[in-house]
Amino acid sequence: MIGKPAVEVAEWILSCDPVASSVAMATLNAALNQHGEPGPSPLDALPVDGVSVGMVGYFAPLVSELRRRASVLHIFERSPVSAEVHPDWAAERLLPTCDVVLITSLTLVNKTLDHLLQLAEGEVALIGPTTPLSPVLARYGVSHLFATVVVDQKRVLATVSQAGGTQRFQDAVRKVYLPLKCD
Repeated sequence: MIGKPAVEVAEWILSCDPVASSVAMATLNAALNQHGEPGPSPLDALPVDGVSVGMVGYFAPLVSELRRRASVLHIFERSPVSAEVHPDWAAERLLPTCDVVLITSLTLVNKTLDHLLQLAEGEVALIGPTTPLSPVLARYGVSHLFATVVVDQKRVLATVSQAGGTQRFQDAVRKVYLPLKCD
């Protein structure tokens, strides 16, 4: 990768290889996620009270509060972590019934986002450190982006080079929010 133009690496997003696709997504986010204002948490920005909520990807810090506030919470995960979590294929039937849908941006890497957006009929948010701050996503029905902006490149690079994940970035990154206007 060293010496390759970022545009060339970004094209790997089309690859079926999850590692190549992940590197491409990181490259795209390095270009796109330069700025962003801290904003509300997903639970403060989204109308989750008393409605049916779908969560594609298990976001543990949000689950207990969503269970308390939403009328129904459907969680979909490729490898379910408990009996309360649906396998990802159950989204086919249940996601269209949800008023609000939170989708992990890893679906961009595993190539399932397009289909999930076709299924989602409620308000849609992309969430997580893989989220690109791209207003283009509004064209596809996404109305909220909850992303990450790197504020200390050296620390993030050191963490990644030591096989550390996003949980170890701590204050080397800042969580940001971008509301989108769907056409």
